[in-house]
Amino acid sequence: MKHGRLHRIAVMCAAAVALASACLDLEVENTNAADRAAALANPSDVQLLVTGAYRQWWTVAHGHEPAGALSTAADAHSSTSDRSGQFESGREPRRALDNSPVGATSFIAPVNVRPWAISYVGLASVRDGLLAIEEGLRIVVEGEDHTERVVAFGKFVQALTLANLAVLYDRAFIVDETVDDFAALEVQSYTAMWAAAEHKFAEVIEMASGADFTIPSEWVGHNGDWSADYLAEVARAYWTRYRTQVPRNPAERDALDWEAIRREAMAGLSRDFAGRWVRGQWPAYHISKLTYACCSFVRMDYRTIGPADASGQWEAWINAPVDERTPFLIDTDDRRITGASPTTDGRYMAYVGNSPFPPE
Repeated sequence: MKHGRLHRIAVMCAAAVALASACLDLEVENTNAADRAAALANPSDVQLLVTGAYRQWWTVAHGHEPAGALSTAADAHSSTSDRSGQFESGREPRRALDNSPVGATSFIAPVNVRPWAISYVGLASVRDGLLAIEEGLRIVVEGEDHTERVVAFGKFVQALTLANLAVLYDRAFIVDETVDDFAALEVQSYTAMWAAAEHKFAEVIEMASGADFTIPSEWVGHNGDWSADYLAEVARAYWTRYRTQVPRNPAERDALDWEAIRREAMAGLSRDFAGRWVRGQWPAYHISKLTYACCSFVRMDYRTIGPADASGQWEAWINAPVDERTPFLIDTDDRRITGASPTTDGRYMAYVGNSPFPPE
């Protein structure tokens, strides 16, 4: 017993020594720890930080969150799936949506939380990069100074992201290189967010117009390089587009300068603007998320394609009580919707068989 007791004590002492040694090891410097100064000291890294934020904006503006939920809420399409908040937003009759942390998680995460978080990842990245440049860093890559184009592109991303936040949310935070203390930030109205976005758009247009730099294709969706003047064109076009989307009611829409909007819209772009939908490139991923489910739980809403029907079935359907509505085939000469018969594919829409939805 005595020897057994001594053995147990020895084991306990050895364990204590090992534990103490382990605790001492925890004091070893972590060479992988995040170091803001080091991360912002490399021009190539800062360029990537700023320009990569464009993808954050693109993800929210062109991805499936919150686009899916906004689309079903607008009756553009219908869905039996609650992925991306689609079912919750499109339920009929409409229900009040619980916007609290304990609300429907199928709605809150894809419609509010993730678009918000992704937007601010982008804004924070641009802020850090532009601050590094303000503090004297020059973006010299492979012997060429690209500081001017990185700053202009960063302002462009700020403009797009602030504008998108103004469209999506009633209130948000203005985050740019002028922010010193995040804890002191105050929430701003959507009109203040839009004013900040307009200021950024104006800055981009002024910086890019007539400038001599090129925006690489991989920064903006693999659809060809942009000249500085084309960057100014795209900024002006998005400024005009978002201007029509920010108003929340008829009075705010009526207050817009529609003649100026028409003039800017008619000016157009010198060439098409789009992401290139090539598998393996990031723009293609986002569009595929919107389209891959066409044969399962997604259908065009009758309220979108029904008015094109020439058989009279649309009028009968929309005027019938909800519990008396039945599915029908669209009979139309609009070849964007169907081919020569109601069960053949149109130019933009495909016929995929029986609807999985309730008739209403």
